Amino acid sequence: PDGLFFAWESMRSGRLRLIEKPGQGVMELEGTADLVLEIVSKTSVNKDTVHLRDLYWKAGITEYWLVDVREGQLSFQILQHSPEGYAPTPAVDGWIASKVLGKKFQLQKKTDPLGHPQFLVVWAD
Repeated sequence: PDGLFFAWESMRSGRLRLIEKPGQGVMELEGTADLVLEIVSKTSVNKDTVHLRDLYWKAGITEYWLVDVREGQLSFQILQHSPEGYAPTPAVDGWIASKVLGKKFQLQKKTDPLGHPQFLVVWAD
């Protein structure tokens, strides 16, 4: 994934564990993270929205976050694991709640000091 989050309890329970490589330290995670994030690009649309979505659901990942800012699009979804697949979490007043993190999030488009687009995921309690 482009990003992931796990709670310490996931490590303590054995749901997720760190894999060390000799002389390299921790190089891999094995098991199920609590949340994964994918950023959609023009070459990863099918992978991120279909293939990985199915694999992450089968792996039991609680939340799947999708961010898509291609060609001016501004799409942010928090998908919740359900028995039938992932279900989108509805936005309330422009904010999407994460059950895993216990906060509300939204994707905002800003402009950096050089005039380039900048995309930020911001949160509120």
